[in-house]
Amino acid sequence: MKFCGLIMALFLCCAPAHAQFSADKTGPGAVQNANIVRWVKGEYEYRTLKSQAVRGGENFYLTVHRDGSRTMRAFTDIATRDVQANVVLRVADNFRPLDAFVSMFTKGGYKGAITIHVDGDTLRATTTGPTGQLDQITKVPAQFSLVVHPLALDSWHPWYIAPTKGVRQPGMQYLLNTDGDVAKALSGQVQPESFEYMGEEDVSVPAGTFKTTHVRMGGHSDIWVTGPDRILVRYVWAEIDRDYVLKTLATGP
Repeated sequence: MKFCGLIMALFLCCAPAHAQFSADKTGPGAVQNANIVRWVKGEYEYRTLKSQAVRGGENFYLTVHRDGSRTMRAFTDIATRDVQANVVLRVADNFRPLDAFVSMFTKGGYKGAITIHVDGDTLRATTTGPTGQLDQITKVPAQFSLVVHPLALDSWHPWYIAPTKGVRQPGMQYLLNTDGDVAKALSGQVQPESFEYMGEEDVSVPAGTFKTTHVRMGGHSDIWVTGPDRILVRYVWAEIDRDYVLKTLATGP
């Protein structure tokens, strides 16, 4: 009897923890997540610019939340370089970075994982992997972006530039080291970047024809982005023979 009483006491003690879960919604709209205002998903094809040979691809899924923030999930598979990356990035309503997670395999094998959190002017990052654990605290400016390398997220780098033609505007980025050397940690550092607004253009890719904003980054690569969520339509880096195009696109409420 004492044993049964003990079991009953443990059950009663644990019961409130189960009760903390809220009941499912019922009625019209029950299967619509109130935290998701809209979503966008798509696929990119990685190509060489000259021959248009396929090098790999990327899938992304974006959700826009009722507080205005956005969360992008991207899976990158660059078959010609044996690179695989799983990335999640959350940004504020103005596209300033808030949180990120990156897990990566390179030609050398598992590179590691890194979690990043931005609080005001302080960026905290923790890396784990073959090199062990590395904790980093870095000061960041009000206007900056995270270079975590999936193509879908490259369109968010120039979120703060002015639409002024003919002027190279300064910027700042926290850049992750993602080379194939697994003896080097998957860590980052702040470095300068530049952007130039090139104008508004119509761009055709396999996913369709889009009205886009054209921006040149670093004086060497060109991106075309579309819509309120700054979806990347095309990325060209002629100097290294790279062409990235939006292959499919779907959106929903």
